[in-house]
Amino acid sequence: MKYSKLFSLRVFYLTLIISTIVLYTVSVTVFDAKTVIIADPVSTSKPVVDVEPVFKAKTDQKIEVNGTDCLQSTNNPNNDGHDGILDDISNSTVKPVHGRSIFFLMTKNSGKDVSLLAGQSCAIESAAFRHPNRNVFVLFASPVKFATETQSATLAVLRSYTNIHFMNMNLDTFVKGTPAEDFYRSGRIFSSTHLVEHMSDFLRLLVLYKYGGIYLDTDAIVQKNMDGLPANFLGKEAYAGTKINGINGAVIGFQDQDGHEILELCLNDLITNFNSTGWNQNGPALLTRVLVNKVCHTSLAEMTPEKCRGLKVFPPEEFYAINYDDWPYFLDVRHTEFVLEATSNSSVVHLWNHFWRKKMITKSKSKLRTAYEAIAEKDCPKVFITSGDYF
Repeated sequence: MKYSKLFSLRVFYLTLIISTIVLYTVSVTVFDAKTVIIADPVSTSKPVVDVEPVFKAKTDQKIEVNGTDCLQSTNNPNNDGHDGILDDISNSTVKPVHGRSIFFLMTKNSGKDVSLLAGQSCAIESAAFRHPNRNVFVLFASPVKFATETQSATLAVLRSYTNIHFMNMNLDTFVKGTPAEDFYRSGRIFSSTHLVEHMSDFLRLLVLYKYGGIYLDTDAIVQKNMDGLPANFLGKEAYAGTKINGINGAVIGFQDQDGHEILELCLNDLITNFNSTGWNQNGPALLTRVLVNKVCHTSLAEMTPEKCRGLKVFPPEEFYAINYDDWPYFLDVRHTEFVLEATSNSSVVHLWNHFWRKKMITKSKSKLRTAYEAIAEKDCPKVFITSGDYF
């Protein structure tokens, strides 16, 4: 009798477990019918620094990577401005003044709340700090909102600037009426093995095509007001000392009709020659080949405004005074003097942060400071002060 009761009890629990598994399987199947989870592909074309979320080709659904929304949907109920979701730039009452705005793009989303690293916040503050008469737009390619309960001190600092605006981009509506609309809707860009980077390459061109202005990477620290620069400008980068490597796209200015026409050439080149596997082929390589073959019709060394439709192509010292292979110099007190001297006349200092963004940088307790700290303290003073012991 005792064993019979034990057997019945075991059968009961076994039945309960099987039922739970079946219900879980059904729920996962239903979930997967609505949400696609895609793992980030690994490429050997550049060092793998971080795991990036990816986007989905169909714009009528959301995509999740580890539970994180990555692409805004026109059918997303959060797009209507409720629940604290940031305004969509296409529908916002605050509009970019054509040719007078500065843009940052966030194509990697780490959650449903606005979240920025201290270094990213520094770049954004530096642009607003040095350009009090320009609006700075921080655009998210996914539906995010401000946290209602907790907020980092550095984010609070940025929100205290009246010329910094955080907004979402509904990509489905943002592309309407542009030369890139059919390309985007074809889904070709979503075949990319470097989707976060390629989406950023694509959107920076499209944002400037629509609004004109200046685009900056979130590791580009502004040291000087750029109002005195030509309306249209790009910068060369170098490696191994002084060898020109090509045109970099971390700092881009296209602010008038000539710039608009050059941007259209760039967008058409991206549409025609989109490369889904080459990490830099839709960014720096695209800018370089368009300038050489379609705008300036000359070599990098011979580019002048007269040959390039008024476009100024700056030497590396203007934006990229420190080469990408020398990025450790920013974090080494032994090289502080060298870096500060090399960048003393630069409008912008590009930090090549994708090589070291996961490092926890401890602020110096002594008078000896890294160049990174010295630049940040000067150009993003509020963020630097409020960031605590780490930066």
